[in-house]
Amino acid sequence: MHGYVMSSACGRWDVQCVEVLPGTQHVHLSGLAISFCRGTGVIADGVSDVVIDGCNLTSHGAAGAFVRGARSGVQNSVVRDVGCRGITVHAGNMRTLEPGHAFATANEVSHFAQYKRTYQSGIHWGGVANTYAHNTVRLGPHNCMLGGGNEVASDMGGVGNVFEYNVFEQCAYESSDTGAFYSCGQQATAYANPGNELRHNTFRDIVNTEGSGVQGITIQAVYLDDQMSSWHVWNNTFVNCTTGTFVGGGRLNSVHDNYYESCGTAHHFDNRGMGWERGSWNCTGADKNASAPCVPRSGTCTCNQAGLEYEMTGPAGDTWRRRWPALLATLTDSQCVNEEQGSVPCYNVVANNTYCKTAHFIDASAADVAAWHSTLSNNSEVPCRPRA
Repeated sequence: MHGYVMSSACGRWDVQCVEVLPGTQHVHLSGLAISFCRGTGVIADGVSDVVIDGCNLTSHGAAGAFVRGARSGVQNSVVRDVGCRGITVHAGNMRTLEPGHAFATANEVSHFAQYKRTYQSGIHWGGVANTYAHNTVRLGPHNCMLGGGNEVASDMGGVGNVFEYNVFEQCAYESSDTGAFYSCGQQATAYANPGNELRHNTFRDIVNTEGSGVQGITIQAVYLDDQMSSWHVWNNTFVNCTTGTFVGGGRLNSVHDNYYESCGTAHHFDNRGMGWERGSWNCTGADKNASAPCVPRSGTCTCNQAGLEYEMTGPAGDTWRRRWPALLATLTDSQCVNEEQGSVPCYNVVANNTYCKTAHFIDASAADVAAWHSTLSNNSEVPCRPRA
């Protein structure tokens, strides 16, 4: 860390170099070199139309930049050698479906999480209708990109965001049970974060290189954990990854037209909602207070069904129901949830993917996939693509 004083924690309220005050509008920070701050390089919280453009944010004890506000973001910038997160960009409200239109684009983020090694991603995301594109994120010991689900405030979530043309390299290299791109559906968020698009990205060298301790290693390039649902993952490239894509018991995920090369397993698919996470479907159990609504990521409610119902009957309920009718229909579909089986990972599609030099395409049997009312089709082994 080049000998400067590190922050004692990773909170965004540590001493920062530059603060754009809440309520600020229409500010453009361009071409600045901001380095050697004890806390975060730039904080812009509660702003609108604030852009950090073409800046070098390096050697900070906490984070490079924290931006929360409509139509605000970080672009064309370099962030490296920071103790905690590289860039945070959040905007929008899942409860009202107010779009954020925030962005993190064309940034280079590396050598982050040097002080706190886990859950300090290169880019942290959250909100509604934001864009994260053309970034290169590399050399992160744990997640390279993290957000949505139970990672953000209860009114923010992660709905209808676009992640495209990013490159992720050498992520999660000293971790296990994590992913380069990670989103988790705990705390009743699994069904309430629909409409995200992960496309045209490249994942390289997503493997553990530092050893496992007493446990085995599971590293995923794309990790949709704990029944995260309704994602569209397509036309991505995975090279030298322990596992390429991972759907952990969710529903209505579409994984298609991806290319996997030199992976241990191209695609992982499981039915944890029918097994050890079976309790998350039961909205009459101890995890749901019958006298109070089940607000995703709030209180003790873990019921995915009730979390989605809360959004479908909220202030933007009509829009939720119109935009995601298939998701709403799964709440009463016996092929997706029933007393005997629990929560079935229904209506997932894994199709038209290609792979080479890969030990296993999928670690679930065709019979299991069919029993889970999902589709596995036209995935084929092909010659490896020529290296550029």
